[in-house]
Parts: sequence; structure tokens; C-alpha cells
Amino acid sequence: MEKLATFDFTIIYCKEAKNPIDGLSRRSNFKDDSELSTTKRQFISNFLSKFQEHLKDIKSDLVKE
Repeated sequence: MEKLATFDFTIIYCKEAKNPIDGLSRRSNFKDDSELSTTKRQFISNFLSKFQEHLKDIKSDLVKE
């Protein structure tokens, strides 16, 4: 907010009928994808854990040689 305080601007409200950009936030096909995002985060976390284990195995194999 402090950064915005240095600017001189005016906020003007436009009703949704006169504001075509507002329609993007009011999509009729919008669905809550927070559960999907959680699933993606879990997948990535699991993938990274397994990948790190794999790298440790490779490193230990290289040290043995």
C-alpha cells in the first residue's frame, strides 16, 4: 500500500454492464479448483521426494565406484 501511496490516481467504479473486463471474474463456468491444486501439489511433492531419493542412490553408487 505504501508504494501505491506515491501515485496520484482515482478509482472509478463501473457497473458490470459497462465494464467488459469484469465479466472475466464472473465466468458462468467457474468452478473451485482448490482441491485440484492440492492434488497437483501433492503429486509434485511426491515426485520431488522420489527424485531426490533416486539422486541419493546414484550418488552413493558413484562413491562406491
